[in-house]
Amino acid sequence: MLTPTVAAKPEIKTPTKVPAPDADAVQALVQTVTKALTTDNIDDMVSCFIASEDAVACEVVETATFTGPMELPSGVIAPTNRAYTLPVGSFFRFDPRGLIRRQRTYWDTASWAQQIGIDPKRLVPSAVSNNANRAGSELM
Repeated sequence: MLTPTVAAKPEIKTPTKVPAPDADAVQALVQTVTKALTTDNIDDMVSCFIASEDAVACEVVETATFTGPMELPSGVIAPTNRAYTLPVGSFFRFDPRGLIRRQRTYWDTASWAQQIGIDPKRLVPSAVSNNANRAGSELM
């Protein structure tokens, strides 16, 4: 079990739109990523960090290798053993206890998917079905 760092009902948003409606879901998401990108090959170099009383903004450049299965709502993606380097920006707001109550994280999903050799549509299952539905309705 991870040390609690997230409020019970955090507001978490990432480019992949993988749901994280509560602290348990956040922990499950972290475990999914850790399994796919084993901890001995992840390097996060902080390039910028700004903090205030209840907020933090940071930019990191993450380098890792996709070495384990990535279990997502769209299915399991087999490891490609390909490395990537990716700038990531994260913005955090904290509650009075110092727990994360809101997080926004941004990265270039298409670049990341290309570097590790997977179809980016596999990372956002709702976008695939929404785009297919939208395309179909536009044809009618």
